[in-house]
Amino acid sequence: MLRERCLNKLMLVKILKDYTGLGLREAKDVCDALHETPHRPVEIELLPDASHSVDVLKQDLLGIDLKFIMAGDTSFERERKMLGLGLGEKQDYISFFLECGDLIENQKEILNLALDMLSEEDIKEIFGKIKTKI
Repeated sequence: MLRERCLNKLMLVKILKDYTGLGLREAKDVCDALHETPHRPVEIELLPDASHSVDVLKQDLLGIDLKFIMAGDTSFERERKMLGLGLGEKQDYISFFLECGDLIENQKEILNLALDMLSEEDIKEIFGKIKTKI
């Protein structure tokens, strides 16, 4: 999932092509899908070749200054587990939900749990502070 649009789409297409075995057209389509809806996960299947490992892919993506999150990535899982153990500050939890929210399958359940812990007055106050981009 992209955190923001890639400034070097041509290099992203090349990397996708190299690591997935997709043709040029298909790699461009994946790149376009990532750009149409940043912050939305897109599943990409990598080649089984050891030289195309996830760690090497991450380094190549970082090399083109791409801001991204990889589900199943060890750093994602480590952060999720650490926060699950309560080993984080309030800002760590906020950042995790903002950056990884679309990767969390039970978002509705978590939101309901959090809202159940608030009074009706607290909920009204929170929703009164919501700002829209329109």
